[in-house]
Amino acid sequence: MHLAKGGALAATLSLTSSAENGHVLVRVMDEVELAAALSTQSFSIDGNPSGFTQKQFWTNITQARAFVTALGKMGETTSGLTAVYTRVSDATFSLGVRVNEPGIGTFLSYDAISLQAVNADAKRYGIHVIDNY
Repeated sequence: MHLAKGGALAATLSLTSSAENGHVLVRVMDEVELAAALSTQSFSIDGNPSGFTQKQFWTNITQARAFVTALGKMGETTSGLTAVYTRVSDATFSLGVRVNEPGIGTFLSYDAISLQAVNADAKRYGIHVIDNY
């Protein structure tokens, strides 16, 4: 389901969390959101066509891939989706609300206020593509 390019890149990255390098947050996004995130090095809730008022992040690439697989099993189109990652501090990580969604998995959800902290950390660590679907 993921392209060799993304899979090979993901295999070479150390996506582990530690006090030294921060906690990993992974987001799966479409092409429009990807272009905006990469150009601004931030995540935005504005302009979300689904009306969501929060952003959801996985804590590792395995969870993100499982989410994409679950979307495909539900009949959703996964072509054109991309997984990106950034790192966040302990303080920012703790702002995420843990949500367990049956059939999709467990993720962290950040509202507009806490997303500002994610974006401040993303400016420092960058937003990086790790998988294409």
